[in-house]
Amino acid sequence: AVVSTQSTGEERLEDGGDVSKECHTMMPLVILCDFFSTTSPFNPTKLAPQTLREGVFLHYNLARMAHLRKRHSETPCDRSLTDPSLLTLEVEWELVCSLVMFHKVLSLNILTPLLEGGPLKLSKLLQYLVKLIRVFSKYYSTHKIIIQSDLQMEKEGLVRRMNTRMALVDCVFNVLVFCLHDLLGLPLIFNM
Repeated sequence: AVVSTQSTGEERLEDGGDVSKECHTMMPLVILCDFFSTTSPFNPTKLAPQTLREGVFLHYNLARMAHLRKRHSETPCDRSLTDPSLLTLEVEWELVCSLVMFHKVLSLNILTPLLEGGPLKLSKLLQYLVKLIRVFSKYYSTHKIIIQSDLQMEKEGLVRRMNTRMALVDCVFNVLVFCLHDLLGLPLIFNM
């Protein structure tokens, strides 16, 4: 659900929205949940409630990031203005560190098993994604990422901060899309 906050003039996707209005949009989540599951063969009735929540959680935050990216593209500013030194918050560095770990997680759990003919460790990859998205969710819910005010847009430092934060969001978005769509072949849900 898109919620507008009057005090900041910012629209945000908030937790607690009804994501089950259309049953067919839940199918990618059920397929994703199978990768978290230790049961085989796939049986959606045997999925643990936690497993289903994790699948919904990943897709819900993917929709949040898609919403931020859309709003950023509609914001009149020079998007080339960025400055990584503006990432000073602990949660921002936690996100950066999690993104740096992606190469190791991908290499150990997907690429090496593929090259050596061993079993893929998809559950490890998805556990990593859940941890990454938990950090993003904490970041999203505690810090303003998009600037809407014309007065604020005139300040180059604020535009640099917004663009730098969006570059961080873009990195998380790209990792999630790569893993869910490109690696696992799941259809993505960008609107909830």
